[in-house]
Amino acid sequence: MTRYGPGYCPSSPVSLGTTIAGIDGAGASVTFLVASSATLLASGHWAFSNLAGYNANAFGWGLPFFFGRRVFTAIASQVTPAGSGPFFAL
Repeated sequence: MTRYGPGYCPSSPVSLGTTIAGIDGAGASVTFLVASSATLLASGHWAFSNLAGYNANAFGWGLPFFFGRRVFTAIASQVTPAGSGPFFAL
């Protein structure tokens, strides 16, 4: 997959998969699409569900990961019906 600046540019959208894990060690499989960043950025839109970039030390899902999902968060040391924060849940 080639890069355009910090973004990836596959010749056609690519489906990728990974496993994410919580601090409790529980894992979940996630699949996502990566499209050409050059094409996406030239479209004039501001948010993309299939834009991917390069970072040698970390992976940031960013806003697109949350499209179509319910996301819950709790602030550190704050009590909620689900327990004390901090936490996040999908």
